Amino acid sequence: MDKVKNIIKDNIVWIVILLVLIGVLVGYSIYNYIEDKKVFNDPMLSEPENIPYVNYKYADNEYRVITVEKYDVFNSYYKDFINKMVNNPKLSWDYVSDAEKKNRFNNKYEEYEKYIKTIINARTLNNKVDRYKVSNKTITVIDSANYMYEFIENGVWNYKVAFKGQVN
Repeated sequence: MDKVKNIIKDNIVWIVILLVLIGVLVGYSIYNYIEDKKVFNDPMLSEPENIPYVNYKYADNEYRVITVEKYDVFNSYYKDFINKMVNNPKLSWDYVSDAEKKNRFNNKYEEYEKYIKTIINARTLNNKVDRYKVSNKTITVIDSANYMYEFIENGVWNYKVAFKGQVN
């Protein structure tokens, strides 16, 4: 027994190094085992769907009428404006209607910037159109966070926005 204790005492550094090495190898094996068991279901990594491409050549003055649902247009306007409001407030200021700039923000960008900081949160970019109402060229939109926006459409992708506040 004393002989074993003396061997351990004399070689304690090597024993500690051996135990640490064994611990690292066991940890590495367990980590690899766990990583191999993970299943990734990423559609970009799986086999892509094969969609045939039809290269249609239009003749001179030939066109195809494309219809887009009104909801898709309003949702696109909303997403476009919200994206600009979150990522580039200076650009979104150009989309605010003149009456709104004058009445709500006194034509001051700084007041607009303070206002949008109060309505933007971590989920703002994930909001979507919940309800909408159309009258003439005005589209009133209520999003999933219950904020009401009024889009005044002057043409395709030519719109101005007015803030109507949060509704219940």
